[in-house]
Amino acid sequence: MLGPAPDPPQRPDSLPPVRDRMRFPGLAGSWPSIAHCVQHEYCLTIEDYLRRRTNIAQWLPRGGLGRENENRDLIRRLTAELPLRSGVQPAMIVDSLIAEADRVQTQIYGLDGAGT
Repeated sequence: MLGPAPDPPQRPDSLPPVRDRMRFPGLAGSWPSIAHCVQHEYCLTIEDYLRRRTNIAQWLPRGGLGRENENRDLIRRLTAELPLRSGVQPAMIVDSLIAEADRVQTQIYGLDGAGT
């Protein structure tokens, strides 16, 4: 029989305040930096950062990439700050995000890749 789960090392009410913030194109205000989220919130993926730690993915088209992928380079730089698995490059991760955004857009709008 399992006992109760142990308390986490830091209680949520004792987390350090967010001092390291950044701006994201197309959005007002500032957001916790990815470095802060990695160090204090166990953020391990760019999807986690864009969707759960900041909600950027919900507020900007294509999961934060922008309508024409104009945020691609910024997201690539942010991805480079994550603890990546060996052999995985930030560009590979961003390319995967773009492919998924294309797939979802095609599914929603019924586009066949030729814009029809």
